[in-house]
Amino acid sequence: MISSIERGRRSPGPGLEARLEAVLAADAPRGGSTGAPTRASPPLPLEGPAPRELPPGHKLPISAESWVRPEQGGAGNAVVPLLDEAWLVAAIDVAGHGRRLYPKLQHVLGWLRGWANAQVSVPGVHGIARQLEEELAASRIEAAWYLALIQTARAGSDEVLYTGLSSSYPEPLLLEGATARSVPSADRWGADAKERSLSHVRLEPPWRLLVGSEGLLARLGGGPESGGRRRLRRWLRGAERDRPLAETLAADLAVVDDESALLIQPRHAGTELTLDVGDSAERDRAVRWIERVARGRVGRAQVPCIGRAVLEALANARDHAYQGPGRVTLRVLTGASSFVVEVRDAGRGRLTVEVVSKSDGGFRVMRSVAASIDVWKNHPRGTVVTLTFGRDPADVETSR
Repeated sequence: MISSIERGRRSPGPGLEARLEAVLAADAPRGGSTGAPTRASPPLPLEGPAPRELPPGHKLPISAESWVRPEQGGAGNAVVPLLDEAWLVAAIDVAGHGRRLYPKLQHVLGWLRGWANAQVSVPGVHGIARQLEEELAASRIEAAWYLALIQTARAGSDEVLYTGLSSSYPEPLLLEGATARSVPSADRWGADAKERSLSHVRLEPPWRLLVGSEGLLARLGGGPESGGRRRLRRWLRGAERDRPLAETLAADLAVVDDESALLIQPRHAGTELTLDVGDSAERDRAVRWIERVARGRVGRAQVPCIGRAVLEALANARDHAYQGPGRVTLRVLTGASSFVVEVRDAGRGRLTVEVVSKSDGGFRVMRSVAASIDVWKNHPRGTVVTLTFGRDPADVETSR
């Protein structure tokens, strides 16, 4: 069953139904149903062609963290690489709930992977949606879905282009800076929607995109999806935003509807340095390194200001996170109008409001040169300080 799906070929509806029934019958408890929950079986093996290989040394400019409830059901996600630095993001929620829908979910996700692997050029979202709708109809599967294309905007930048479309699937949440908002891509597809408007967004780091199923939002909101959306907004903006999805969304409540979530965010493109903040020579080398990275990406006058702010952030980690030596990682992300430096420690110390707002402290220096400063918890321990600097491409060109 799966090998033909992975190759992107459409299976006849009745044949699929018979195979699904066979899988469910084999998994059913002997002696009739007792009404007790069954233990989740291991995922079905996916045969057929392997996913498209990325070039040696190539890294995705995005990272994706997927979560589903341990009880297998009809909700799940996939991120599939396409050609020309583009990635297909998909979330599927098969109608109904329960373990009996898991084979149908695997069919749809497997078909998407196989279809994407067979493409020789990057398709448009409408084209993918049409193919998906045809496959769902032929396979007699009713499902809500969300599709998005994420593409590298231009060489030398961590900026990406996002295009989203969905059918009966909740709108994703987008965090840009300190603002979390819904991306209007839901319910934009239908039988009469030949060319409805898509959601086109240009994303500059730092950003985070969270896609959650209807069942997840209903549980978090105690019924209304709007309540669940508010809770996720608070989490995206809050100090616990780096907490893994498995810990954030875990629940001991009985399953009412299938649940899934997918968190996507930019991945640094290899621009990273780890150092010991207790060593003054290493701190100085780190500042020289960040200034070298900044040259050619920001205006010449900004370079020493960025170095000074990073030096203060490293000193802050030494004094408040470790009270001495300790490992800190610097990461750099570049957008069309932003240059972002992330300072991540794993210390046991905790930044307080007083430290951040202290008028004569290191954060005063950082605030004087950075467009914005964001602070949250690292996980499993530590603190993340993100410094965002404005970037004018015209200044960069005149500084060359």
